[in-house]
Amino acid sequence: MYKAFLLLWLVVFVPIFFLIIPHDFNPLPKINDASLKSFFVKTYSGTFYLLDKQLSITPENQWRKEVAQLSNEFGYTLTLLPLEQATDVPLLQLQLEQGEFAFSNGEPELLLRRVEDSQWVISMALDDSVEETLSRVSRGPVYMMSQAFDGVPVEQWPAVLDELRKHFHYALSMVPINELPLSEEKMERLNKGELVWVAQPDGHLLFYYLLPNGSLVLQAGALPVLNNAAWIYLAFGIVFILVVSIGMFLWVYPLWRDLNRLDATATDFGNGFLDSRAVLAKNTVIARLGQSFNVMADRIEKLILGHKELTNAIAHDLRTPLYRLRFAIDMLDDATEQERYKYRDSIQNSIDDLDNLISQTLTLSRYSRAMDITHFAKCHLAGQIEREIEQLRQQFSNLEIDYTVDKALIKSQLFVDRRALLRALNNLMSNASRFANSKINVCLRLVENSCLLIVEDDGPGIEQNQWARIFNPFVQLQNIERDSNSGHGLGLAIVQQVALWHKGEAKVGRSPLGGAYFELRWPLEITT
Repeated sequence: MYKAFLLLWLVVFVPIFFLIIPHDFNPLPKINDASLKSFFVKTYSGTFYLLDKQLSITPENQWRKEVAQLSNEFGYTLTLLPLEQATDVPLLQLQLEQGEFAFSNGEPELLLRRVEDSQWVISMALDDSVEETLSRVSRGPVYMMSQAFDGVPVEQWPAVLDELRKHFHYALSMVPINELPLSEEKMERLNKGELVWVAQPDGHLLFYYLLPNGSLVLQAGALPVLNNAAWIYLAFGIVFILVVSIGMFLWVYPLWRDLNRLDATATDFGNGFLDSRAVLAKNTVIARLGQSFNVMADRIEKLILGHKELTNAIAHDLRTPLYRLRFAIDMLDDATEQERYKYRDSIQNSIDDLDNLISQTLTLSRYSRAMDITHFAKCHLAGQIEREIEQLRQQFSNLEIDYTVDKALIKSQLFVDRRALLRALNNLMSNASRFANSKINVCLRLVENSCLLIVEDDGPGIEQNQWARIFNPFVQLQNIERDSNSGHGLGLAIVQQVALWHKGEAKVGRSPLGGAYFELRWPLEITT
């Protein structure tokens, strides 16, 4: 089971890992980047055209200032970068050098393009970075904190700062403006009263805001950048894999358990325990397989038991004529001429009896196999039966034999094994002639999509408690001692096998005439 579960687990999760883990051969990021690039290029190609046009009429030494002013008019940040510093990805660098758009799906997403043939690149941030988001969120609180110092003497500012520290979960301090490690650009923004932030090497942010006296700066931080998204995704991935793995195990384990049960049952059955059957829940995946196995086992058990009965019955039926043969041969030496004729007749009858038994057994064996479509052909069955009955009328001249056929079948051609059906008819007629008083009825009918061949007589009939076994081989209800005149009990067994040969069935019942009623039914359309 563990091998099967591991194989299923690998088949399911290896492709998933291949798609979600970053590597050079993962197609999903490439497809996503290509889709986003196509969208943003179509959206902002006109904007970059206008930017190029605006910069073309501006001296190159003023491009940074011009781009910074234009950035204030955009929803996203515009940055002017030197061409050699625009990106560290060789493919993107090559695209920029060739004057194409380059798309960087990082943090933030950037759309870049070289300014005509210059050594400068315009970078447009298409979303906010985490730092910018935190800056926007922190601007209001830092401003409110600076207002707490407004109107308060400078000597009381430490007390105000201590009060504020009680209500914030990050450090607050006052730093002289001349001690700040800020660039000229940020110092200029700070002096204008803007909020300035600086990212630290450890991933934290420090915020600076100029206090009212103009010499001290309120420092807030360090604020951590929201960088646990990867851990959240990892935790979600682990939970997802765990849940799916449990579901896979709960599916594989019952399957493995039921297959083991079926394997054990098949082994027992193969070892000779013919009553072994698969016991599986109805809602199991292999319920139909278990049912099919049980049906097969039932048929095999029935076939083996039938063969045992057949073998025993054949041995019994062979013994009587063989005894007669042995007795007659032993008596020939000391017999008179008249007795010799008598014993020769006995030997001939015994040989005929053995030949008849062998012939009937071979016939039963032939029709006990699966249907062989090569024996089937279209024929006028109604006419064939009528000619057969004419011969039977001559053979049983002491009986009245009536034959009726539905009009729809008189000239119709049926796809059947003609020889098999005529043999079944002869067996039924032979059986009826032995017990009929004076009349036998034969009928060929069409009922819905089935053909019916019916033979009934006015004899004593068959008791209902015997109907279930009348078609078994070597069953003779009226003949306790078998001899050559009474047959061997294979005639009706052959009738049943002919019915099964035609995908049909044989039935017995009581006739309105008072005797036995035999019905051979098979489908009108026989398929292999």
